[in-house]
Amino acid sequence: MASRVERAEDIHQELQPNLQRLELPRATNQAVSWDSQEVAVVKALEESSQEVIDHISRDRDKLRLALFLWSKGIRIKSLETKEASRVGSKLNSKLNQISNFMGDRYYSIRKLYKSIKSNMNEGEAFSLILKDEPNQVVSDSCQLANMLCSIAFLEEYHYLKSPRFILEAKPSRDPNALNFLSGGWLERYVKEKLVKIASQQGKKISFSYIMNTQVTLPNGNDFEIDLFFYVNDKFYWVESKTGDYYESIDKYSWLASRLGLQQNQAFVVLTDVDQDKKISLSSSYKLSVIGVDDVEPTFIKILKSHVRKST
Repeated sequence: MASRVERAEDIHQELQPNLQRLELPRATNQAVSWDSQEVAVVKALEESSQEVIDHISRDRDKLRLALFLWSKGIRIKSLETKEASRVGSKLNSKLNQISNFMGDRYYSIRKLYKSIKSNMNEGEAFSLILKDEPNQVVSDSCQLANMLCSIAFLEEYHYLKSPRFILEAKPSRDPNALNFLSGGWLERYVKEKLVKIASQQGKKISFSYIMNTQVTLPNGNDFEIDLFFYVNDKFYWVESKTGDYYESIDKYSWLASRLGLQQNQAFVVLTDVDQDKKISLSSSYKLSVIGVDDVEPTFIKILKSHVRKST
């Protein structure tokens, strides 16, 4: 087995071309200094898989994100390169479409979504009475059910029109369906909004992201980072939750502090939270709590602020 020094030399050789071209921001709480880069690389050699090293050695932007995490004592176990690699490109495109629909119209489809989520683990059929709901809720709920049925994430779906106004459905227990409906859709929605808004800025900003990154924290605990990205000279972190968040938010606040992120750089997206709760949680923890409807305006504000600084 290669010695630590030999292994360090080998990986440093792989990363060196990108390291030489990498311009890191200067703010002390934002970046990795050139002195600590060498330390970070050596540490990464011992603690990261060859797959991770191979991936970032080919991608200068991902390397920049990896170096930041390594400098904070966070070990990267695996990087998700493309969602399509797991589910196939055609299904991946359809899932992105459904995610965008669910996020943009969450308050219309919330009643249906909660019924699906509460019955999906057992795959039990359910009936949803929509008689007293606004036309938009009925229309959006039926459209979502149709889309989910078209990819077999609902095994059955029927809508009984006037005078009954009852939606009947049966969730699938397929692992892809369970992953998507338990919260994967929100992670996709947040990522899709970010990438779309960033792409609209063109070359006015420097931008890259990693998603669903499996890491080991400095305390030895395993963790998945939903979305981590940088814009110009700042790093940002976003977690998305569709269920109970009380057990997680303390950990999120601790990690935001460990990463050296300010409150306007660390976000938790929640599906069912009112304005008072968002304000209360944001004032109690070292991060910003936002709702689904806040995602797009929040990212627009962040990205456009960097465009102004760079012009």
